[in-house]
Amino acid sequence: MGRVMLLLLLGVAVGSEVRLGTGDSRASGAVTICTCDLSPAICDLNCCCDPDCESGDPASVFSFCLPGSVSVRSQVCLYGWLLFRSNSPYPTALIPASPPRTPELFCVLPVDPSLNYFVAPQTVDATNFSKLADKWRAFSFSPLSSPVPTFPDFYKADDPVLAVSRSGTVGVLIQPAPVGAQNLCSDSNPARFLRSSNTSCQREIRNLSDSCLADPWLSARHYYQNISVFRVPKDVINGTALKVELTGPVPDSPTLQGGRCHNVVSQVVYTVLYNGTQGITNVSVRFALVNASGARLQQEFEVNYQASSRDRTRTPCDLQNVSQGVPGVTPASPGERQTYYFQITGSVSAPASGLRRSGNPGYLAGLPVLADTGSLSAPSLQGDGSCSRRPVQFGVNALSGCSIRGELAETCESLRTRAYNVLLGEPWPRQLGAFGNGSTLRIPIIYENCTDQAVGDCKTGCLLPVFLRTQILWAEVGLLSNPQAQIQGARFRFSCRVVSCLDVTVLRSQASFTDITRRGPPPRSHPGITAREPLDFFYPFRTSGSAPACAGPGPVFALLVLTVMLFV
Repeated sequence: MGRVMLLLLLGVAVGSEVRLGTGDSRASGAVTICTCDLSPAICDLNCCCDPDCESGDPASVFSFCLPGSVSVRSQVCLYGWLLFRSNSPYPTALIPASPPRTPELFCVLPVDPSLNYFVAPQTVDATNFSKLADKWRAFSFSPLSSPVPTFPDFYKADDPVLAVSRSGTVGVLIQPAPVGAQNLCSDSNPARFLRSSNTSCQREIRNLSDSCLADPWLSARHYYQNISVFRVPKDVINGTALKVELTGPVPDSPTLQGGRCHNVVSQVVYTVLYNGTQGITNVSVRFALVNASGARLQQEFEVNYQASSRDRTRTPCDLQNVSQGVPGVTPASPGERQTYYFQITGSVSAPASGLRRSGNPGYLAGLPVLADTGSLSAPSLQGDGSCSRRPVQFGVNALSGCSIRGELAETCESLRTRAYNVLLGEPWPRQLGAFGNGSTLRIPIIYENCTDQAVGDCKTGCLLPVFLRTQILWAEVGLLSNPQAQIQGARFRFSCRVVSCLDVTVLRSQASFTDITRRGPPPRSHPGITAREPLDFFYPFRTSGSAPACAGPGPVFALLVLTVMLFV
């Protein structure tokens, strides 16, 4: 090892062209596991190790390579002609000459990645599931004690604008925004201080006759009535808030006439006046109304910020009559510059769904958990109150649910089956995929069902499953440099209670993920260097490698004998 280190230093001193830690393409190897190859038979974007990409050099085609798709090796290289012999305890490699006239490279890997690995996870079954789950503490939705929130003295740029409803609930001023492939409106997007923006999204109208008068987001009153905005965040403590003012006349409420819903909101424009750190001084709103008869409604939401020191008068832009020559569009009445009427037609088609992995091979956070029935799903509540399904995402702890109601003539067995179908989906999953790439390795689901009590009827009450706790144990396996998430066990535990069939019963589902990864022993430390004396004056009476420097008095004794002989 000493000679190797000496030659390395020599190469740096005398070879001006020697590159230590070179980035030469010859010093990189292929990736054995392509974690970004999620689409079978399709070239994934920026996945430089995807075998479906026909390019011989994907790095020259893509703008960048995803992490893990190119091999990264920590090694020290120099020209091979500088070395005569290597006694390094570390792995070494000779990189051939490329192009031909360049010398070959001798590379030393000071760190062996095969020494850093995860210990094989424990086998999970019904006998030790509870023990492992208790040891690694699963996620819980139980309320925890939280500190009293504090509010700053003034708004900063991009802070959510705080608001309060008539009931006294503190929230934020909402600016609906599009989500998903169909650009449906989400009412969870807050308006942010000093960020003037415009959003456009679609509302889905399932039943026009019912939604016209029942859905609040169709009425203008929903966007200003009983809404007050806090001047500065600290006003939340004393409850002082500014009421949202209406610009112009009070808009009419939606009415259903001749199969069309009149006075439906199509545009909402908030104007917020502010005065530096003094906060918000005024909030006003104006609307544009339409007549709608289709299954979808396009809405626009705009928030504008203006300094209160400026002229507060604002001339509204005249709305262009873009409806000329368009069938199914009714122009606005004369004199109503802020109001125009049109009809929404057509629909947005959902994107074609194709086969896609949830990781390759290990799961990636946020992607669906695979089951023998497809993707594992949980019940979810739709806007109209009906039950739907949403995918269970790997590593995402979530709580969701919906409600069902029985009929008087329905039996307990039929209602119980319907409740199980809502919680589990149809058909019921029996196995989960251990990896996200759809491999044949499956993990059986441990079911802990309620006591079988299917007798009875809706008059006396039925024992129904009302809560499903889905607990998934997973661990990282493989090398530390490229860990892969693998599901080790899954348990579905039901909680039941007796309910009346005619009552609305809320069914809830909780999904939690517990990491039971065990790391292997630390890698071996760097070997020490055994110091040896070089060949010296006393050769051949003493060899350089016969003993350490402090082995005995041999050199001292020889020097004394030589001195005596000279003087005699």
